Amino acid sequence: MLVNKNLVEQRFSRASDSYQNDANVQAVMARELIDRVESQPYDEILEIGCGTGLLSKMIADNLDFKHLILNDISKSMLLHCKNAVPESERVSYLIKDAESLDFKEQDRFDLIISNACLQWMSDLEKVLKDFKYYLKDNGCLAFSIFSEGNFAEIKHCSGLSLAYKYQKTLQKMLSGIFPCYTLMPREIVLYYKDVKSMLRSFKRTGVSGLSGRIWTKTQLNEFIEKYEQNYKSDKGVRLTWKWHYVIAYK
Repeated sequence: MLVNKNLVEQRFSRASDSYQNDANVQAVMARELIDRVESQPYDEILEIGCGTGLLSKMIADNLDFKHLILNDISKSMLLHCKNAVPESERVSYLIKDAESLDFKEQDRFDLIISNACLQWMSDLEKVLKDFKYYLKDNGCLAFSIFSEGNFAEIKHCSGLSLAYKYQKTLQKMLSGIFPCYTLMPREIVLYYKDVKSMLRSFKRTGVSGLSGRIWTKTQLNEFIEKYEQNYKSDKGVRLTWKWHYVIAYK
């Protein structure tokens, strides 16, 4: 899957001011991910795609570490993250595409962690291999990733969807790279006041427009009508969020 990284960076940078208040699902994912990570002393931790610091703050508050590197592709996101977790002798920042990491031979990590980010990778299998390379022996990779079935209602009504990975695809990738891993599915259904409220929420978290398609007013109205016909109830309009947690060891 070829991902337009410039578009990803632009969308998330524009959403950096509103992301923290609207990323409710991502906050749940971060909390549940950190709860799955072993509570032990870590020398070096690398977070990929730290965004505004949802997971970063939890790492700082809950894990014992000597040094934490927080990475993101968006400078604007990192500026917000620095408010949550200030730069210090123990915390440093790295603005870089996660698919272009080039750490030195001596730079290895006890834990690499990422929340709701890796679905944006063009070549996930290569990224996972790179992460394994950057781990110390017995090091841990922990991440959450949106997977097939996420936003199923939108795909049904528009025909548009990111190329989310199926569980079997993730299993095949992981089993070919890591000697030991666990893969845990998770799903929740949220209700929004109406379709426009749902779409505005996407825009405020940087998700909108990543397909690259520009909708006409007619196409948007047709989408809204179809969505409400199929997925509207007394609770509002329904949307399914689906992801997996992965804990893998080198």
